[in-house]
Amino acid sequence: MHQFQRLAVDLSAAQHDLDHFTCIRDVAVRAAVDTLISAFDGYVRQSNVSSGAEGGASFDVRIPTSNLAPAIAALSHLGRVRS
Repeated sequence: MHQFQRLAVDLSAAQHDLDHFTCIRDVAVRAAVDTLISAFDGYVRQSNVSSGAEGGASFDVRIPTSNLAPAIAALSHLGRVRS
């Protein structure tokens, strides 16, 4: 059984790291985060995504402790990671 660590991931429509998204879209952002989290055997516990010029997203995710460091490195390419 895995022990999970909680992480918070924040994304912003104005953030330069998100230039590959033409705009924040619920499905595209959620799918990207889901795919990344699943690759590290984790899951998204809760998400909040909004569209538009002031759009952004926040995710409350759980990652197995053994995968924490590589998951944080990968998630940091999408946005700000808080633990």
